[in-house]
Amino acid sequence: EIKSEYTGIVNQVYVTEWQQVEKGDPLAKLDTREGDIMLRKAQAAVDVIKASLAEAQVESNKADREYERLLNLNEVGLVTKQNLDDANTSKEAVEARIGAIKAQIEASEEEVRHAETRLSKAVIYAPIDGIVALRSVNVGDLVGEVGSPKLMFCIVDNRLLDLTCSIPSWELEKIKLGQDLDFWTDAIPGQTFNGVINF
Repeated sequence: EIKSEYTGIVNQVYVTEWQQVEKGDPLAKLDTREGDIMLRKAQAAVDVIKASLAEAQVESNKADREYERLLNLNEVGLVTKQNLDDANTSKEAVEARIGAIKAQIEASEEEVRHAETRLSKAVIYAPIDGIVALRSVNVGDLVGEVGSPKLMFCIVDNRLLDLTCSIPSWELEKIKLGQDLDFWTDAIPGQTFNGVINF
């Protein structure tokens, strides 16, 4: 049973009922215009924060040079202790700002990964090999609403099926667990199926 984790409008449906599919085949694609905008917005936020990092690194280089210059002047007694302390504080402040910006970059990159993950769920793929036994969506349908029980597709792995049938009580003594069973169905004339009685 296949539902959508992504809420959206169905743009394309690639399969019909009773069609054979393989694991990984696309079944449907949802409208991703809103998700695409969110991804671009998240990527732009990363770019803006990286520009802030470059700016802060320039300030850090300037603060380092200023501190080194004041250290050299301090050796010959041309700088007060206050000036040296102020330069060191400025240097530490820029380093702290760089650390904060790097943390912002990590958070923003996580937003990009989240948006990419959401978009990857906009294409619904077959989770197993089998036959599409149910297709309950069409182009234009809204899917993925929170709490919705609506199925999009049901895929049956028809290599192994369960047969459930009724047995008259007077035949029960002939039935044993593990017994081989041959059966046929009017739905597929001329073909005999083999199985084992499980219960």
